[in-house]
Amino acid sequence: MDLSSTLPMLLGLAVLLPLASFFVILLVGPRLGKHGSGAAWVAFGAIAGAGVLSFASMALWLTQHYPSGESHHGESHAAAPVNSNVLPLRFVSLKVENVSKPAADDHHDGRAHGDDHHGDAHGRHGKAAYTGEYYVLGQFGDLRISIGYYIDALTVCMFCMVTFIASLIHLYAMGYMHDELHDVHDHEVTLPGGHHLHRPGRFHRFFQALSLFCFSMLGLVLAGNIAMVFCFWELVGICSYFLIGFYVERKSASTAANKAFIVNRVGDFGMIIGLMAIWSALGTFNFGDVEVDGRARPGLFSLMKRTENPDHTTSFHVPDGAVAFASSKKVGEAVRALGPDADQAAIAEATQRVIAEVRQESQSQGRPTPGYWLMVIAGVGIFCGCVGKSAQFPLHTW
Repeated sequence: MDLSSTLPMLLGLAVLLPLASFFVILLVGPRLGKHGSGAAWVAFGAIAGAGVLSFASMALWLTQHYPSGESHHGESHAAAPVNSNVLPLRFVSLKVENVSKPAADDHHDGRAHGDDHHGDAHGRHGKAAYTGEYYVLGQFGDLRISIGYYIDALTVCMFCMVTFIASLIHLYAMGYMHDELHDVHDHEVTLPGGHHLHRPGRFHRFFQALSLFCFSMLGLVLAGNIAMVFCFWELVGICSYFLIGFYVERKSASTAANKAFIVNRVGDFGMIIGLMAIWSALGTFNFGDVEVDGRARPGLFSLMKRTENPDHTTSFHVPDGAVAFASSKKVGEAVRALGPDADQAAIAEATQRVIAEVRQESQSQGRPTPGYWLMVIAGVGIFCGCVGKSAQFPLHTW
């Protein structure tokens, strides 16, 4: 069985099932059984169905990628080598592609996570990854925004865990929210006349938000690029706002929902800065390598590689794009010196020569490679989003 096409179909369907449940409950929720009681079974059926697809994907994965303790460093890989030195030189107003000369300290072995629209795999025994695009939303110069996927062993494992736990939560919530099947007399809300709040139950609305939350979580796990991660990240935040503020008439609930929303936006601001740094330095949002217009383009995992040192330790390899961005003045001078008639091959060669000189200069002086701090900003920015969402200090107050 061809996993490169089967897994994206199964997991993509698993993501869409909770979304379909959300729309069904949104449109006909109050009419699903008495007082909307059937909404819970619609939501549970969707997440349970997603769980079945997830565990089926896990079974298929293990048939071809069963983990092994053996070393396979010397094995050949199925994916074609990908040139990792494609530089996003928008800052010199010139497009540079297919740079062929590797950097002086570049020991990239050419392994890719997948280099076509249907995905590809490399290695065996759990070392494979499949990446590709479901749909291209738009392309703006070098920036390509798409709905894609990146599937590896961790993706399949997380799908199984999320759907299993979410299914149990749905079952628990059926009993926990049973008061909402009838008219509610909320004694925690006192109206101006001194009476307590009396309102219709909204059992179906809870499971509507829960289905949207599950869709957001699964989409976050399947996302093939960091732009998708950010979109689903924000959608998770919106769903959290709906669920935390479900009893919106209660001051405590509405205050908690607003606080969670605001604090998470602080973390998300840092995440946006991280995204800007990644795009400026690497020129791509894709995690894996994809083929665009007949040319393999490396993803973040290929560009953000580590370098093997002679003493058997590893060190972080600053991508060429980050070095070029940090040394944009020198790169611009070298490109302008070629004159207006220079072709892309000459521009690429001059750019790579400057990058090699900058790397050698910083190494001889014992300084970090230019662009290193840009990648630190990118990492810290992305981590800020995680800090906000997981309520870590100092964004723990929500």
